[in-house]
Amino acid sequence: MVGQNHPTIWKLITKIRYEIAADREKLALNELGEAQPGEQSIKRKNGNKIKCIMHSFCGK
Repeated sequence: MVGQNHPTIWKLITKIRYEIAADREKLALNELGEAQPGEQSIKRKNGNKIKCIMHSFCGK
């Protein structure tokens, strides 16, 4: 019962490995010159999506 609600150390290690793999992938893309969208453009896109959803929901 003690370990039922809490993740084990092995789950933590697995998640850390996934994070490391994602970071390595981002670094490899940067070395190839693949441009990633900046945070500001992502926030703008999400803001526009929310506005569109609200307009369609409110009927305006």
